[in-house]
Parts: sequence; C-alpha cells; structure tokens
Amino acid sequence: QIAILLPRSGQYAGATNVMIEGIFNAQNRVPIAQRPEIKIYDSAAYDIVSLYQQAVAEGAQLIIGPMDKKSVDQLTASTTTVPILTLNYGNKVSLFNPGLFQFALLPEDEAHSAAEKIASMEFTRVAVLAPDSHWGRRVAEAFKQQAFSLGVDVVAEGKFNPRNQDLSSVIQKTFKVNAKKANQHQVEVEVDAIFIAATPSQGRLLKPLLKFHFLGNVPVFSTSHIFSGAEDSSSDHDLNGIQFPEIPWLLKKGSLNAQNEKLPIFDDIEETAQQHPRLYAFGYDAFNLGTKLASGSATNLQLEGLSGNLYLDQRNRVHRLMGWAKFERGLPVAQSLPGSF
Repeated sequence: QIAILLPRSGQYAGATNVMIEGIFNAQNRVPIAQRPEIKIYDSAAYDIVSLYQQAVAEGAQLIIGPMDKKSVDQLTASTTTVPILTLNYGNKVSLFNPGLFQFALLPEDEAHSAAEKIASMEFTRVAVLAPDSHWGRRVAEAFKQQAFSLGVDVVAEGKFNPRNQDLSSVIQKTFKVNAKKANQHQVEVEVDAIFIAATPSQGRLLKPLLKFHFLGNVPVFSTSHIFSGAEDSSSDHDLNGIQFPEIPWLLKKGSLNAQNEKLPIFDDIEETAQQHPRLYAFGYDAFNLGTKLASGSATNLQLEGLSGNLYLDQRNRVHRLMGWAKFERGLPVAQSLPGSF
C-alpha cells in the first residue's frame, strides 16, 4: 500500500490534483496482480508526523509526500519505519534520514544545466538577467556559481522588478547601451551569451528588447520556466531563439521514441494536466521512483523518467538530467535528449 501525503485543500490543491493524476496513471501501468493500493491523506489538514504515523498504522509500506519544506524537515528529523519520498527538498541541508528521499523540480538544477550548456559551446563572457525576487535570486545565484566553476565569466548582471513592464532601462543599464552611436558598438558590455531567468510573459518582453538594443545576435539561454508547457505559437513567437532545458516527455511528444517507449499520450491526459505537464510528469515519476525505493533498490538508483533522467546523490536527494529545446516559429523544438548517467 502507498500513502500519498499531499494538500487536498488550500492554494496547492490544484497542483496536487495534477500530480495525483500522474501517480494514478503510473499505477495503472502496473500489472493488476502487482498493482499497489493507493490511499490519499490531506497533508494540509493535519500535523505531518501524526499523519505519517496514521498512514503506517493503516498499512502503508511507502509514503509519497509531503511537498511543504517545513514538513519535509519535520519528517527528516523524525524516527521513521517505512520509506518516504518527499516531493520537495527540505530547508535544513544538515538533516539526514537514511529512509527518507527528497525529489523536487528544482530551478537550481536547470540553472546549472544552462551554465554547463553555455560552457560546452565555449562561450566565456555571459550576462545574467533575472527578476529581483526570491526565485530570481535563487536561479541567478545557482547559474553564477556553476558558471564560475566551469570557467565562464559573468561580466554583467541585471535585476528587474517582476511587476514592472518597462524592462528597457534594465537592459540599457546592464549592457551600458549608448543610444547616440549608430553602429554595433552601441553596447559597451560585450558578451557572447545571455542567461535569463524569466516567466513566459517576462521573456516575451525581454527577447524583443534585447534585439532592439543591438543584442539580437547574442544566443539567449533560460530555464524551462520560459515555456508554460502549453504550446501557444501566436504568443511565443517573441521567444524565438531562446534555448532551455526541458523534460524528456515533452521533448519526445508525438515522436517515434514516445511510441516505442510507450510513454503516456499527451492528448489522453486531463486538460488541466496538459496545461501543467511537468507536474504530471513529476507525479508519474514519483510513483515509479517510490516503488523502486520500497523494493530496496536505493543504491545507485537511476531512472529514465518523464521529468528527466533521475539519479540519487549521497544525501538521498534526487537530481534530474534534462534535454534541450529551442523556440522556433513560436514553438519549442527538441534539440537534444538527456545525457546518460
């Protein structure tokens, strides 16, 4: 029996529903004789340690969840008797529980991938543009640290107000654009790549402004947050040229690979899940990862999942290797699949 400890009420209930659809679809692919029972508990309504104990008392042999960071820390610090796969990382890195494994769709992993991609293309001078928010600072810092370790110089950094639609001044200041000059040297800060941490709407503003300010020929990289996950060529044509890491399931969508591997068919899932495909893939992979962990195969755990090629580090944290896509004609086009482990 598998117990799911996720919020069924409150602001995260919608995300829970998409993940649970992924979990159930993965469960339905298990032969009936071996198919585990799934029981769902509302983590928003009860103390997480008490809820864990209740689930175990009612026969759970594997726990999937919670996703609240504080709750993850509480369980990590508790005495546990059955394996737990949380759907987030905890806040306290120093805590360790050998029976608890942490899985998350971390933006930091994607920022690291972007730095590695840029380094592999032998670019050495990079600018960073990111919102001045908690999320933006996290992504920018992760990118800068990885870039530094790979010998890539971050020569300029611009921070913008995520609520401000006027981003032109940020670009002018970051790149020291001199509008009076009439040639390519209007940009004093010369770079050979730009990394932007942005939502689709922010990206649709930034990319045309970069072109307007004489930076249209500089390759632009981002995280998967630049693409909503739902194709919209009319709105996303302004994102053309941006390269970003993407989950294998979306990269393989409609391909012969997807058919051969018998991946879930995108058009067969619920509309809400189609709008949030990465959460669906997260739930689907959580089920398959969890069942592997419950069978005792945590050592050197590797899984080619929908959300990435997944592997476990020494601190029981799951990391993802992703492929790459590029916007062309307003649509994301697969460039490469995840590398091998």
